[in-house]
Amino acid sequence: MRKRARQPHRRPGGPVFLNEWMVALNVSDDDLAKRMRVRRETVWRWQDAPNRLNPQKIAQIAEALMIEPIDLWRHPDRISLDKAARHIKDSKSLERLARYIGDLPPSGA
Repeated sequence: MRKRARQPHRRPGGPVFLNEWMVALNVSDDDLAKRMRVRRETVWRWQDAPNRLNPQKIAQIAEALMIEPIDLWRHPDRISLDKAARHIKDSKSLERLARYIGDLPPSGA
């Protein structure tokens, strides 16, 4: 009986923006390796194949970078609607903010 070829491991939601966050936060490979008590080569592997990171490792990396784990799934240059909307109470203002950020299509579209 033939063995089935193993499918590559994929994470839902696409790859994380590890490299971009490290640049934005001015964190070097060595810095992250020291913070996480791993070898620099391990950080290189994470950067090379971020889609292979498991949720626990993503949470640990985010903690070391002092950001929320969910932030790693968005580019650091993109505003987080969740963070921007924390203090907005009325739906019209929230809708305007979402359109400004680009998470909603223009009204009437």
